[in-house]
Amino acid sequence: MSMWVTGANGFIGRHLVHELTGGGHVVHGVGHGALDPADARALGLQTWINGEVDAANLSALAAAHGLPSHVFHLAGDRPSACRSSGRSRIFRAPWQAQRVYWSGFGALRRRAG
Repeated sequence: MSMWVTGANGFIGRHLVHELTGGGHVVHGVGHGALDPADARALGLQTWINGEVDAANLSALAAAHGLPSHVFHLAGDRPSACRSSGRSRIFRAPWQAQRVYWSGFGALRRRAG
């Protein structure tokens, strides 16, 4: 299965990528932090996009590798396209996945608020 991890270069993201690739999954990542291709492969990522979790980067990922079966959103906040609505609009068509998992401080703030 192809999976996307936002924040894959972060503390939790790196551990999740390791577990997913160890289970035979193909993992693509989006988030902040410069990773050269060799570092991304060593981490277990097939693809790394250093940038915002936004429509342009997710469209590029989908165009290059197809739609994911699962998305793990571990980046520090909700995607920029979701901030106005507070919903997972950015992960609906054309990036619709079977499952979208949210985590991180953004999810905690929403839950507490």
